[in-house]
Amino acid sequence: MLYKQFNEDTRVKIPATFQLLRLGYNYQSMSDADIDFNRVTR
Repeated sequence: MLYKQFNEDTRVKIPATFQLLRLGYNYQSMSDADIDFNRVTR
């Protein structure tokens, strides 16, 4: 018998990503991102 594995990715992250894309947000991969995590914002 084949069992699917459900985890946080399949139950939360992937559906949330699809919903945000439908709302007009753009997906930015962390591997391609140019993010300065040390930048201080106010």
